[in-house]
Amino acid sequence: MNKKRISAIVLVTCIVITIISTGVKNTVVDCDDKEYSITGDLGELADGTVVEYNFKGNGETIQGLEFIFATYGKEIKKGAVKAEIYDKHTNKKLGEGKIKASAIEDNQLTMLKTGTINLGKRNIRVVIYCEGFERNRLLTMWMGENSENEDGTTYVNGMRMKSNILVFRQVVTKEAPYTWDCILITSISFVVFCCMPGSLFEKSNGKSEEDNEPDKENTEA
Repeated sequence: MNKKRISAIVLVTCIVITIISTGVKNTVVDCDDKEYSITGDLGELADGTVVEYNFKGNGETIQGLEFIFATYGKEIKKGAVKAEIYDKHTNKKLGEGKIKASAIEDNQLTMLKTGTINLGKRNIRVVIYCEGFERNRLLTMWMGENSENEDGTTYVNGMRMKSNILVFRQVVTKEAPYTWDCILITSISFVVFCCMPGSLFEKSNGKSEEDNEPDKENTEA
């Protein structure tokens, strides 16, 4: 089989894989559960206050968590809120995220990006704490009810709360989003195929270039 034909087979294979890859989902569900009721707040979150939220994963993959903070009507410029996500059973850290206080709006849903984390069907522990805030410029978190925290539990400095902080998950529906990679490889294969000399249907006679050279002794006059 000649090189041109091999290149053609590779090109066709790449095209087929590219077509298949377009059917793969790559969708982010941006916290679609927005219905909630507020029952209270946690009080001022000073440095050293640790909030824990525990829940059971449903096999989902997330890219962030969304909370509702309150700044008591103040503009907060210093400090940051950090969230760490753990496997509750093994205490292995699965990921973390951080947001500056200046990016938090009073009484508004605030997304804290964590990067892509597969929660699996594990018991998850989210640890939330503040750092670098001024004493007279603190914030709090709203607590309440929504469908995502029905089976969750919330602790503040180890003490269990009667209600839960309001948490929403940014869920990712993703299998193998390699479409653009496939397009790049297909394009390279196409260029190689077009630039390669020879006919697609050329058959090799099994002889080397040396065998095809004329016999000098027989061609001499």
